[in-house]
Amino acid sequence: MGSSDERSGFSCRRRHQASRLVSSRLACLLLGLGGCNQTPSEVTDEGTSSTSIGEAGTTTSTGGSSSTTATLDETGIGSGSATSGGTSTGEDGTSTGEDATSTSTGEGSSEESSGGVSDVGCADGEREALLDELAFPSIAACSGGFGVPGVGTNTPTCGRNGGDDGPSPDGLTCSIDDLCAAGWHVCVSQGEVGAMGIADCGSLSWNLGFYATAQSGEGDNACAATGTNDVFGCGDVGYTNISGCAPLNRSTGNLCVELMGPWDCPSNVDEVGTLVKTGPDFGGALCCRD
Repeated sequence: MGSSDERSGFSCRRRHQASRLVSSRLACLLLGLGGCNQTPSEVTDEGTSSTSIGEAGTTTSTGGSSSTTATLDETGIGSGSATSGGTSTGEDGTSTGEDATSTSTGEGSSEESSGGVSDVGCADGEREALLDELAFPSIAACSGGFGVPGVGTNTPTCGRNGGDDGPSPDGLTCSIDDLCAAGWHVCVSQGEVGAMGIADCGSLSWNLGFYATAQSGEGDNACAATGTNDVFGCGDVGYTNISGCAPLNRSTGNLCVELMGPWDCPSNVDEVGTLVKTGPDFGGALCCRD
């Protein structure tokens, strides 16, 4: 046990420390500081680790790396976490590594557009007749060549690259269906053409072209539900002496008799299966919306 002077000095030091502590905490309360209750750092064998808990969140540091997790107030957008040299994940995206590439995916990103069916109706994006898309929204006249014979296949063969303004205007590897845009097809019959809003092809302008459909017949230049003799359509060139075909007004006739080249009819009894067109001029296909 020490002398009375030692005990007196120790008691003075205790009172002095207590007074400083009270003054410090009183100052914190007056200033409204939230960090006055921080806990002291902890030392482990692996390195120095310190934890700080406050109103803004929690910070943890271990060795040479650190991570921070923060929570926003009620008006914030969300929460996130970040690790130095590691990964960062939040509602707005993900980033990996300080020097690595980053990928961002947000709730506000738009969906990939699937696109819609063309209102033009022609594969090359331009009509050559029936130009008013409001008056004729579901039928289009599309010029271009097609080297694959026939009009009844309903099968594109060159990726719809046909059309007089398309990549393959002569259409050497194209079928007639390649003249129509995706979502459209070569009009099947006189009935379908009428249903698409054409009352009389003879009253419309065709800009010096014949536009074929898949309508045919049994012969005698007459339209019928069966047969492959002749191909009928609309235009201001082609054979006119036809019957029972309204609203259609033209046909190939035998051997494309009144159609100028590049129209070609190798057979006079099976134009549906053999008709070709080796150039872009003077018409093409009458296309109907699917």
